Amino acid sequence: MPKEISYINKIISTYGSYAKPFLNWILETGKISSTWKAYFWALKLYWKGEYLLALSKLEKALNKCNNSKTLYYLVLTQKLAFLSRVNSKEGVELFHKLKREFPYIPSYVRNITSSTLINYYNSFLSSNSSKFRIWSNRYYSNPSSLAFVFLGKAGEELRKGNLRRAIFYYVKAFRTSLSIPHPTGIINSLNNISWNLKERHPKFSLSLAKKAVYYCALYREDLSYDFAVLDTLFEVQKINNDLSICETSMIIKHYYKFLSESSGNYDKQHYKKTLEFSKRFCFDLSSSKNNEKWLDLNEDIKPDFNNLSLDIWAELKRISIFKDFWRTIELLNNISKEERKILVLSAFMSLCNRKKLFPSTSKKIKDILDFSENIKRLINFAKRDFEVMKFLSYISNDHPFFKARMDLAKKFLEDLYPEKRDLFIDFYLSLEEKGREFIDTFVRNYVRYDRDWHIKIPTPAEIVPFVKEFQLKELPSSLAYFCFEKRERRNFNKIINEMMVNA
Repeated sequence: MPKEISYINKIISTYGSYAKPFLNWILETGKISSTWKAYFWALKLYWKGEYLLALSKLEKALNKCNNSKTLYYLVLTQKLAFLSRVNSKEGVELFHKLKREFPYIPSYVRNITSSTLINYYNSFLSSNSSKFRIWSNRYYSNPSSLAFVFLGKAGEELRKGNLRRAIFYYVKAFRTSLSIPHPTGIINSLNNISWNLKERHPKFSLSLAKKAVYYCALYREDLSYDFAVLDTLFEVQKINNDLSICETSMIIKHYYKFLSESSGNYDKQHYKKTLEFSKRFCFDLSSSKNNEKWLDLNEDIKPDFNNLSLDIWAELKRISIFKDFWRTIELLNNISKEERKILVLSAFMSLCNRKKLFPSTSKKIKDILDFSENIKRLINFAKRDFEVMKFLSYISNDHPFFKARMDLAKKFLEDLYPEKRDLFIDFYLSLEEKGREFIDTFVRNYVRYDRDWHIKIPTPAEIVPFVKEFQLKELPSSLAYFCFEKRERRNFNKIINEMMVNA
């Protein structure tokens, strides 16, 4: 196996889909065989939720890899994982084949195969089926494999009706995944605990569901891959009568359109009821009654999904926005002007689908930043535009999706040198909304991948002037760049080239 492929495979097996930019990089710049290319493309499609296309691409790799035992079993292992997403009976035969041949699988692949077999058994085979067991402690020394072994054991305990024992293993899976970090392990552990505790311990379930969405937004740009996490949060918020279900509904509506039309268990059809139900909470609050009047009327009214009309829910949400706005004002009043600018812009960069949901704010963000230097002027400005007030309330809103994205943007802005930060903000504000969205994504991915990967990849020539202009780190800049697909990179190049010309 070529050295660079070996290292990229190690990153993929350690971090899962978090390794996407490395995959894009080697597919487009590495000299790799058509077999490895087909295998890597299958992973890309799988991470996008295109499970049937991924299986088709994997078959092409399988037909070409007879000369490499390592690649052959790697492909078969991934095929079993892919089949589990589409509920294919073919998976049962493949499970037994891999189980029989497990002693002959190269040691490099066995760590991955072992956890895949355990999870498949616990998810799809009856308790009467012959169980796959791990006898060697060597597999417990690999944190990524261990995390999924724990997830598999949790599933096994659930099937037996041992909820307490299942939670024990989910917690172990979460802690192990967090130490790597392995986003899929982190997110799945929290999501499964939340889902299984939602009836018995609804408040605790809600806190875990929010934490799952926080980590999801912290590590993922596209939440359609983890739509189950949004679905769980929505269901748990209904049980808890949580007003931030309105923000969750907005996010569900946005990411639903990126789901596959037909790709196994997790396509648009699967989540159609969730989408339709969530639309009830996508309130238009701009025409609601006077804030102060309703604040007096509803001082003691608590949200109750079963007993209150949606009109009253909408007014309660409006009051909640009003209160969060004043919390934001208090917060801004107690920090420096520079910190205000960073916080307000971070909140703006955290929003999704701004052009449709926050059209006025998108046009007025420069004014909002200017007015933030004088709190009284900012208050008067916001009072004239409810949408601006709603936007500012998000700074104090505890919704995990926006909190995670805000934390990423805030970290990026804080790490820039002051003079470079001013230059960056001026550049950002000069862009049209589409250009800002590209920069938002780059910024979030820059922070996501700002860690020691024990590997160096060449900085793409297209972004070298941009990196030097803002004195950014080369590796996270390169990885953020390769998080984009080819067409997206071309658009990003145009944006930063225009900036360099006008600099």
